[in-house]
Amino acid sequence: MVDNGSHIKKGFTLPEILIVLMIITVFSGFVIISYSGFRNYLRLKSASQEVVSLLRAARAMAINQNGYFRAGFLIDSGMMWVDEVDSFGNLSQPKVIHPKRITDMVKIVSITVDSTTYTNGFAYITFRPDATASYSTIYLRRLHTPDVDENYYTIKVFPGTGKARVYPNQRR
Repeated sequence: MVDNGSHIKKGFTLPEILIVLMIITVFSGFVIISYSGFRNYLRLKSASQEVVSLLRAARAMAINQNGYFRAGFLIDSGMMWVDEVDSFGNLSQPKVIHPKRITDMVKIVSITVDSTTYTNGFAYITFRPDATASYSTIYLRRLHTPDVDENYYTIKVFPGTGKARVYPNQRR
């Protein structure tokens, strides 16, 4: 390096470094906020898949064992299970699929079976050996979020086939 009275600048100045750190901090904040919303969305999606899985298991058991099975829900605590019942709905064998709780941060808002809506207590959806079921609607919602359709998943059980279908981000 020749010293001709001019200095060669090496590195970054303190203000440049501070500006870059501020930009990184702002973008990190956006990423964290987006991630927490996405995580809550995944919890709701996972809970709906758990419920549909239980409903499908009850339907399959009714068909395969030529019997009557019901999916039971304790709405207040988010517990769900499958019981074997007789054709009159009397309990034959309790909890053939053991109780499990739906995903944290998700709440069962209500369950409608035929024309009766349950918002607390017990609700049962019965599956028959001919693959039919009670017409049912289950509403799941993310906890601690605004009461808008994007925070809901609707699960419908169709009576003619007993099949369950999920409708994400809406109340139908």
